Amino acid sequence: MGTLLHLMVRPYMTVVAEGLPKHPVPPELYPLFRQHRPLGEREEPSMRPVDNSVQFGHADAVTDAAATLILLGVPYQILPERSAPAAALRGHNVILMADPQNSIQAAERLQRTPVTLEFDKEHNDLVVRERGGSHTVWAGKRGQDGRYTEVYRLITVLPADGRPRGSIML
Repeated sequence: MGTLLHLMVRPYMTVVAEGLPKHPVPPELYPLFRQHRPLGEREEPSMRPVDNSVQFGHADAVTDAAATLILLGVPYQILPERSAPAAALRGHNVILMADPQNSIQAAERLQRTPVTLEFDKEHNDLVVRERGGSHTVWAGKRGQDGRYTEVYRLITVLPADGRPRGSIML
């Protein structure tokens, strides 16, 4: 799974792992934080980088894939991409759940495909785009509030590197 690099926001962040910075949270984010999380009036949250966050849509897709593999009796592992470099995937059947902007492996593999996911200046958004021919673009639609009302997923099937050994990595 490709993971996002984001800033985690939480109160009581007294200890941060060695080598990671810790930043104050801008006060204008406090109301947004409080919408779904407790934060006392005198508490000041902090934020730090986290490289282990999965998008909800990717987690949903992995859940569907895992359920299918369980029904088929196929063993599998779920790993973050940073724990499974390209060389570790050789010889395995792999389902890579990732976007090219969050995954080096997805970005490299999609360079060789007739359809890709990329930023489009005209739409000012990520789109699914055909590389050749008519250059068809499938762009999501947003409501007046800026939230998506229609989205597209790109599923790409590529040949495996080496001979599969029977297990699947998600």
